Formats: sequence, C-alpha cells, structure tokens
Amino acid sequence: MDNRDLPAPPIDELLEYAIHIDSAHPLPGTAFTTLIESQRGEGKHVRWLGYAESQEKWVEISPWRNQAFHHAVAAVQLADRQGAVTANVLEQLCDDLQTFAAQYHGRVECDAVDAAAARAARLDRFCVDVDVLIGLNIVAPNERMFAGALIEQAANDAGMQLDGTGVYQRRNERGDILYSLCNHDDVPFIAGQMAYLTTSGVTLLFEVPRIENGVAVFADMARLALQLADRLDGQLVDDTGRILTGPGLEKIQGQLVQIYQQMEAGHVPPGGRRAQRLFN
Repeated sequence: MDNRDLPAPPIDELLEYAIHIDSAHPLPGTAFTTLIESQRGEGKHVRWLGYAESQEKWVEISPWRNQAFHHAVAAVQLADRQGAVTANVLEQLCDDLQTFAAQYHGRVECDAVDAAAARAARLDRFCVDVDVLIGLNIVAPNERMFAGALIEQAANDAGMQLDGTGVYQRRNERGDILYSLCNHDDVPFIAGQMAYLTTSGVTLLFEVPRIENGVAVFADMARLALQLADRLDGQLVDDTGRILTGPGLEKIQGQLVQIYQQMEAGHVPPGGRRAQRLFN
C-alpha cells in the first residue's frame, strides 16, 4: 500500500515530532525492541506506531507481539517537565532510524529538525509559565506541635486517602488526584503510626495544570485549609510564611484563572490529555 493511501497517523502536531518509516520489506515488531528501550532509557517520550494492514488502522508497536509493518512512525514528544527536546536529539534519532530502516531497504522521512527544536523551545516556555504548584500551609504557632491522630481524623473526614508515599490524596470519581496533604516536616505519614506522630505543620498541594475544573477544586482545597487551621488551632500561611485570609485566597484564585486562560489559549486544556502528557 502506498503511504499516500494511508489514513494519517494519530500524531499530536502541537506536542510531537513525527519520523516516518516506509519499507517494501516488512518491519518486524520485534526489531523495534532496541530502539524503544534505548529511547525509554534516555528518558524520552516516544510513541511507536505501525500501520496494521489487516486491521486497516494505526496501532502501537508492541515488540512482544507477532506483528510486522510496512509503515511506521516514531512520534517524539517535544517537551515535558525535563525540558525541551533539542535538535541534536532529533538528529540522532533520525540517524538511528535511517540505520534501522536500511536493514530492510526502507526509507526514513525526517522533517526539518531545527524547526521542530524551535517548536519544542516554545512549548517548553509555555510549560514553564503555567506549571505552578500551589501550597497552602497550616503551621502550629508558638512552637506547639500538631498531633498525628488529629490530622488523620481530619484527612479521613475530608474523604482523603493515605497512599504508599506517605501523603493523603483527595481524588475524584475517576481516581484522579485533585490535591494532596503532606507533612510539613520531612517525615511521611504512615498508616497505623499516626497516633505516635507530631509535626510542626501540614501542607495542601495543588498541581495547577493537571487539574480539570481547577478553580472549583482550588476553592474546595482552600475551604479544607481553613477548616484544618480551625480544627488544629493552627495558622494558614503561604510559602513565604505570610498569614492567608479570605482576600489572600481570592487573589490566588484570580491568578489561577489567568493561568487557565493562558492554557486554553495555548490549546492545552487544564487537566486534559495534553496537560497530563506535558506535566507528568
């Protein structure tokens, strides 16, 4: 099948750079193993897609399956929290794929890597601008300490669950994390040991770009922060130690609205698939 007759591969043009491989000889899925593992080992996010002619659709290449493809695509994610993909990285991958395809008398099509690297840099700058972590701290005044048992009860009453990392999580009905409650001191919360724990404070954390309906979620977290401060007889402060009251929380919420407007304008809806990939 001529590649001009194929349906377009499911590439995200905003997030990815696509390298196309076409071969008259079948490309065995198992042959991609080294390529896939090497990119994963280098921390790159690459989706490997092949056109399954029997199914008439693009599928993810799984080296352990008995598959073969005349047409394949390596879709390289241009940016993530580690930064932007560089032109050198893209050139190296293109060279590696040229060597790979030559074994099967195939050809590789790589668009201009400099233009792709420029796209990656722009995407990275966008990510840096909106990748905000909001922390609301409840601290014990006058060198007092909070009792772990009281924290545990308050977290349970708020519908939070303790995970294996020692952090309480508030999740939605799909199981997505909305916000977290962690120890202000460098000690994890541990199930069955909260009665023996004391701490100088707790922190509620909210990952701005990863949350759908984030303004409402932040309002819910802010309400919980005020409740915790009252219940623990503590002070609600920001990351600089300044006491937070209603107007201060409203100011943070206003900044949050601006960030979400920027994300929508950049075609990366907060909490959506693109945001989950960029801010993973």
